[in-house]
Amino acid sequence: MRKRISITIRDDLLRKLDSTVDNVRVRNRSHAVESLLEEKFTSSTVDAFILAGDPDCMVRIGDKPLLARTLALLRDQKFEKVLLGTLSPGGKTVSDYFGSGTKTGLEIRYMEQKERVGTAATLRKAKNHLTSTFLLIYGDNYFNFDLQELVSFHKQTGAIATMALTTVRTPTKYGVVELQGRQVVGFNEKPSKSDSYLVSAGVLVFDSKIFSAIPESAKSLEKDVFPGLIATNRLSGCVVSGKWIPIEEGKDAEAVSKEFPQ
Repeated sequence: MRKRISITIRDDLLRKLDSTVDNVRVRNRSHAVESLLEEKFTSSTVDAFILAGDPDCMVRIGDKPLLARTLALLRDQKFEKVLLGTLSPGGKTVSDYFGSGTKTGLEIRYMEQKERVGTAATLRKAKNHLTSTFLLIYGDNYFNFDLQELVSFHKQTGAIATMALTTVRTPTKYGVVELQGRQVVGFNEKPSKSDSYLVSAGVLVFDSKIFSAIPESAKSLEKDVFPGLIATNRLSGCVVSGKWIPIEEGKDAEAVSKEFPQ
């Protein structure tokens, strides 16, 4: 429930407030005020669950593994706790490198699996570790967009899931999204052709209610969970600003490394 109020504010602050209105993430002046107040008074502590079972997450990007750069981004954006979903035997490489997270400035826990079971099954297994709003990050992508802004967007939508979206020239290599306003109305994983250039950036925000939306038989989020969320209007999409480069078998690591001259 919302209440109408009247306030007096300095002209210079009002101009700064109005500059945040972009008609996409911030719809109007009232929405801008509400967003700033929510950011101020709502706890920003959100856990992150990183799918780190792919070897590409440890590909060197400059002088550090890709995963180390993702963890540094989380730390710099004021996240505190991270759960790493690893796959043995490579999982030991990850845990040996990062340990408890002391050197990264994060609290790191591990959930190791002996075999690939799919993104949905992996997420379901992590249920007891994730009891409130959390980030799900696919560990084989390099990105630098604002995750706190994504979380704030998610909380405003009322959806149980929000997908970070970006645009690419070759969408058929990724999960292609159809968006109406804030609502995801279509998702097609690696279609043969596409009229949309909007794709999933491999980062999502989930409410803990997501676990009740994952069928016991589900293996893939993309194939077994997203369609149900879309059909019930429970998946929103947020177009993010910033770089996003998927690291496919290390092929793109050299290009990303140029961002970090040694």
